[in-house]
Amino acid sequence: MFRVIKSGNLRSFSAAIGFPLKSTFPVDVERRVVIHRHAQPESRRPVHFWVLRAVVAIALRRAVKSPKHPHRRNVARALSAVLVAGVGGAYVYNYEQVPITGRGHSVLVPRSAELEIATNAFANIKRKSAKAVLPSNHPSTKLIEAVGRRIVAQSGLHWLQELPWEFVVIDSPEANAFVFSSGKVVVFTGILPIMHDQDGVATVLSHEIGHVVARHQFERLSIMGLAYPLLFLAEAWTGLPIPDLVLTLAVELPHSRSTEYEADHIGLVLMGRACYDIAKAPLFWERMQAFNANAAQPHEYFSTHPAHENRSAQIRAWLPEAQQEKDAAHCAVVREGFQSMLRRMLTKSPFAISNSPRLASTLIDGSSTHASGLAGSADSGGSPGSTRHRTSAGSPTFVMN
Repeated sequence: MFRVIKSGNLRSFSAAIGFPLKSTFPVDVERRVVIHRHAQPESRRPVHFWVLRAVVAIALRRAVKSPKHPHRRNVARALSAVLVAGVGGAYVYNYEQVPITGRGHSVLVPRSAELEIATNAFANIKRKSAKAVLPSNHPSTKLIEAVGRRIVAQSGLHWLQELPWEFVVIDSPEANAFVFSSGKVVVFTGILPIMHDQDGVATVLSHEIGHVVARHQFERLSIMGLAYPLLFLAEAWTGLPIPDLVLTLAVELPHSRSTEYEADHIGLVLMGRACYDIAKAPLFWERMQAFNANAAQPHEYFSTHPAHENRSAQIRAWLPEAQQEKDAAHCAVVREGFQSMLRRMLTKSPFAISNSPRLASTLIDGSSTHASGLAGSADSGGSPGSTRHRTSAGSPTFVMN
């Protein structure tokens, strides 16, 4: 009844609410950024969006303020009631609960359309960054893939495990990672030193996978689709133009920050289920805070992401819950299976890691003792971002000798 958004007409729907889907899916809708906390620029609204908004507002306003034609006021009330009921009905019809956290939300976009759009967007990213994408047999790529697949395999969510997961590492100094809802994860080499060790890798990847679990990317699109009709009504009945800044500060940014917290929460639970050291998760955000120490940061209220120190504190509050998940897992079996898999993956790599026992030990065992002097982290006496990692001459980007 209300699920009218199919993959064929999703483009027109998104354009009507002000988020046009072009050949490249808007990054601020689909990708989730780990490091960038600044408010992202607003998508350019199409002309017909503003025309529709003006026509609806003027028509309803004239009907509301028409003393000589009371029937017009009744019609305006009826139309307003129908519109509000439609928005409420669409929300209820598409209502679902987020796994792990149990939060209720509504996503108007069906999963089939999600997968189609996200797959196309990921292909676009790979095509544009083809020269910078590390080969699939590179040790850094293998490590990222192995950790990510371990998290997915131990998640306990069958539908998540059935997604066509793919992990890509792009050689770039940008400290960033993001995910597509089709199970495609992109990691930039600039964030690898901040990850520090396998538990740091698991912190980032479980956070990104948490966004997929909660369908955050298209939840945001759905919220805007439900909010704009109500915005039209508010403008018509009050006679006051409501700037988009109000919607941004009152809805978009708070929702974005709440989804980041939820991805942290889900990610921490997934880390526990995959038997990683969950106590190291807040340490990653402390390193991220140190990485950004010299960068100008907006107040959290004007940001899409929470402050790193707040994230670290909140993650510590969730540690007991994640520890219960970890205690219920068969960690000895999980770890042994993972180390065996990673060892096989790395021994098949054409990169000569066998010539560096220290590097091989770090990658396979995930020991922070080995990694602390290699990742360019604050613990090694330097700034987390002081070393720009490149992959020339086939050198791994996760650690530096």
